[in-house]
Amino acid sequence: MGIFARLSTAADERSARLAGIGLMLAAICMFSFGDALGKFIVATYSVGQLMLLRACASLLLLAPSIWRRRAEFRRLERPWLQLLRVILSTLEVAAFFLAAAYLPLADVITYYLATPIFVTALSAIVLREHVGWRRWSAVLIGFGGVLVALQPRRRR
Repeated sequence: MGIFARLSTAADERSARLAGIGLMLAAICMFSFGDALGKFIVATYSVGQLMLLRACASLLLLAPSIWRRRAEFRRLERPWLQLLRVILSTLEVAAFFLAAAYLPLADVITYYLATPIFVTALSAIVLREHVGWRRWSAVLIGFGGVLVALQPRRRR
């Protein structure tokens, strides 16, 4: 491989990494903006109205893609399971914004980001999956982080 091919590959790899970093930062900003906007909206409107607004906005953005792939929707594997997934996801988002109406946004997001801790613990209890000591250590460290972030003793 010549020197120019190596330089070209290194530049492509570097630009791909920078693009990944930029896209990750943009996604974090957009999610944070969406959460803050949702908290602002539920101060005036109900959670159901917010969910309807989100659904309409999503449908407008996804309509071209849905239209192009409409034939594939007829061949879905286990469509009832897909429907259950949509229903549970909708309930999860509604619960998030309902909590945001009553709690500070930082607390709601801290609880929300603690979800993998509870999923790991419940997978061992409910599904009887094997969770090794490394994962349990990560769960305990994560739970400690949640306690530090929420500061439960300082609440009154």
